[in-house]
Amino acid sequence: MTTRPEALLEAELVAQLRGMGYGIVAIQDDAGLLANLQAQLETFNGTSFTQRDMTRLLNHLQKGTLYDRSKILRDRYALEREDGTVTYVRFFDGGDPAANRWQVTQQVTNVGSYTNRYDVTILCNGLPVVQVELKRSGLELKEAFN
Repeated sequence: MTTRPEALLEAELVAQLRGMGYGIVAIQDDAGLLANLQAQLETFNGTSFTQRDMTRLLNHLQKGTLYDRSKILRDRYALEREDGTVTYVRFFDGGDPAANRWQVTQQVTNVGSYTNRYDVTILCNGLPVVQVELKRSGLELKEAFN
């Protein structure tokens, strides 16, 4: 059984996603992820956000149960600005997936209780929606978990 290196599989996956119109973005850590999230949400919503706005958006996204959060992502959020005006923020366009801003990044490191590095992460409007952990092909399944 021939094996293919994990790095080759990763490059092929990223190339395939790029060919489908995904943007390639270099993100190394949580700070880069948050900066990209802000840029993507600003573009998607056609507005800019202050640091205070982003703090409110992040707090809103972290509320409730998993079910609550999935609903939050589908709904618009009434963001009260510092000047008292309200901006309605969308996180996804569920009716037209092509209207969303799709990106792919590689080797993002997340430091928390454990340090994790994800091979490939797919983002929608700056939000990570899929994390792919690749293993070289040709291995028995049980070997992939060692």
